[in-house]
This record gives sequence, C-alpha cells and structure tokens, in this order.
Amino acid sequence: MKRIKTIIAMVALAAGGAQAATALGSTDFAFTGVNGNTTVGGWSFVSFVDIMADTSIYFTDTNVLQTTPAAGVFSTTAETFWSWTAAADVLAGTSVALLGTGVNGQYAAKSGAAGGTANGTVSNLNGGASNLSSGGDILYAFQAASYATNYAPSAITFLGAIAN
Repeated sequence: MKRIKTIIAMVALAAGGAQAATALGSTDFAFTGVNGNTTVGGWSFVSFVDIMADTSIYFTDTNVLQTTPAAGVFSTTAETFWSWTAAADVLAGTSVALLGTGVNGQYAAKSGAAGGTANGTVSNLNGGASNLSSGGDILYAFQAASYATNYAPSAITFLGAIAN
C-alpha cells in the first residue's frame, strides 16, 4: 500500500511540473497585418500575455454565420483551417508572422520580421488551398479544445478578426 501511495505522489508531482497551454481571451490577442497573396502572403499577430509552449491558435477564412444553426458557428463552404502551435514559450509583445512558403495553403511561423526565427508549427488542417483573396476576405483567430470542421458556440473562444 505504501508503494502505491509513493507512486501516486510521484505521478502527481510530475504532472504538477507540466505546463498547460495558454487559454487566451479576446483582449489578449491582436492581428497586426494580413497579405492576401495566396502563395507568399500571410498574416501576423501579437499576444499581450505570454504564450506557453504547445498552445494552439486556429485560423480560418471561413464565414462566420450571424445565426448559428445546429451545424455550428462556421458556414459549410470549403475554406481553409490552419493551426499555429507554439514550439516554445512566446513572450508577450512578440510578433508572430505566418508567412507563405510559395505552396498554396502552406505557411511557416516566424518571430519578428520575415527573416526571424521559427517559433512554431503551422498546419493546414483540412488540406484546403489558401483562399485569402486580395480584398474583401476576413481571417478569424480562435481557440478550441481541438480542431473540428465546425463548433458549437460554447466550444470556441474568438480571439480576433482582420479584413483585407
């Protein structure tokens, strides 16, 4: 019995040292730019709080419905969903740029300017080609427990939006 208590205590201690992902609110995040060129464009943002490693932020240019049907928050048009996951802690005020790689729908994450250091992983979650047009498009940022093609309103935290 003493051995089981010791093992439970060790597991609890190890779990206590693990970092949880950062839950952001709408006042913790701001877009700082967007370029709608589908292959070399991209967007950038800044957080006003530190972002811990393994925190994910989702992005989409899919339309948000004004009234939410049972299907979820987003329209069912075929648009693209991306995630950015911090590779290490990102300090508050650090600019994060998701820059086009030259392949339609693919981006790489950098800190600061275009030549900055890599600071995370960008994934194209549904295999869509980038549909960010050069004008009249809206890019949304949000957090959720995991990626899905749609969400109930209670399962999503909108962080911001930017139009070009």
